[in-house]
Amino acid sequence: MIGDPVHSMKLIPLSLCAVLFFSCSKNHNAVQTKTFTSLQISYALQFAVRSLTDGYLPQDLGINSNAVLMAENETEALAEYKKALDILFARDELTLRMRTFFVAQLYGDITGPFLPRRAGEMAAAIFKDRLSMDQIFLSQDTVADDGTWTDYGAADYPSVDLTPRGKRAGVLSDPYVAKKLNATLSHFPAVRDHLKWALCKLVSEEYPNFQRWEAQKLANPWKTGAGCPTCHSLMQPLRGAYHHYGVNGEWIDTVAEAETWGSSPGQAAEPHDSNGNTLPNRLDHYVIFEGKPPVLDPYTLSTQLLEQYPDDVDRCMVSRLANIALGIVTETAGEQWVQPHLFRTNVESENYIRKAVDLYRLKEKIGPDFLKEFLLDKELYLTIVTSEISTEEP
Repeated sequence: MIGDPVHSMKLIPLSLCAVLFFSCSKNHNAVQTKTFTSLQISYALQFAVRSLTDGYLPQDLGINSNAVLMAENETEALAEYKKALDILFARDELTLRMRTFFVAQLYGDITGPFLPRRAGEMAAAIFKDRLSMDQIFLSQDTVADDGTWTDYGAADYPSVDLTPRGKRAGVLSDPYVAKKLNATLSHFPAVRDHLKWALCKLVSEEYPNFQRWEAQKLANPWKTGAGCPTCHSLMQPLRGAYHHYGVNGEWIDTVAEAETWGSSPGQAAEPHDSNGNTLPNRLDHYVIFEGKPPVLDPYTLSTQLLEQYPDDVDRCMVSRLANIALGIVTETAGEQWVQPHLFRTNVESENYIRKAVDLYRLKEKIGPDFLKEFLLDKELYLTIVTSEISTEEP
């Protein structure tokens, strides 16, 4: 569509400051009553298409953005905009964008063989099939080459020692993810990733009601290292979730207690009493929340985190989805574990993400349903992306 004004616009990169500009205004009530021009709504459509695909323009996907641009008023423009979003959300290009995002979180790049990227496919399928996004941390199945749901099996994974059903935790018990995260047998990368994937939290942050270990239970150097007990008092009891995994990500059903939790003899003997001796009934010490069973597999860890920290889990996923829609930044695998990007700068960002979380829950945590409503919301999306676009009609 040569000459279409909206297509010649330069997309304005968004920052968290831009996202929150409306919260800094003295007139907060003006946001929801603002009237948008057809030009602004056309720009919002282009921004949405580019952000939720691999940089496509509306016309590339069979979307007639001129219908939005030439609308007589805001009501007509928004109606055409909604029709355009319906087309966008039916396109494979959007699913591929989500797949790329989730794969990059887990692996850092999307090159190489297909199988090591299967967990990213699982996350994208959860989005595409309109399942609750919580299933990313709970699913007992994986996704076959044709995108259908299936059980883990030898056809997909060369190892037959797979995590048993009932103990899997979605992407985090995928054999290739388990192999990557547990290659050192320390399980610390797995623990960090589980917390960052589910909660977007660092091990150094506060975890209310979490039963940390006293320093005496830790092995050296975690007991004596400067600052080490702060994080390891939380990480050590979480290692129980991954103690069945071997160096290749295989599930070892019967594990001698002296051989678990890493190759170091000191670590394998945790938890310790005040004299440095291994405490009896060792597995009982992997209770992380009072009144709950010990955490000895990934599924138990996921279910307890989702139960104890529902706000953190929901705001974590909402931050991911909002960041994609707003084109702010993509989450990365970082140095062997997920590096999340968050809305956590100030009161304004807290208010913004809280409103988004409310919408996410209203849509029953279904990714595409939430995103579509997010893109239609004047405060969460339209005001943000059109803030520097002319208010004059073309």
